[in-house]
Amino acid sequence: MSIDQQASIRSAIQEQILNDNVPRQNITDPPIENPMQYIDTPEDQVWKHKQIEAAITTAYQSILLVCPRSAVRKLQESRMWANAAIVFDGRTYQT
Repeated sequence: MSIDQQASIRSAIQEQILNDNVPRQNITDPPIENPMQYIDTPEDQVWKHKQIEAAITTAYQSILLVCPRSAVRKLQESRMWANAAIVFDGRTYQT
């Protein structure tokens, strides 16, 4: 991925954060009943997963330049949680 592509992705993410009109979960909203249930990603949300993938890939490559492979474990978790947050649309589930 070129530096221009990375800058473009960062710019798009920053714009999305600033213009984020996604409704957040209200305390009175019902929780997700089964967080292990398969939830398909709507077509209009796929771009968010692709931005996460691009950002994580860039971080992964940078970390591997100076650290052993074991250093990326939490990065993998971060990707998992970011993708889950997109799918659940910010809603939580009972633990």
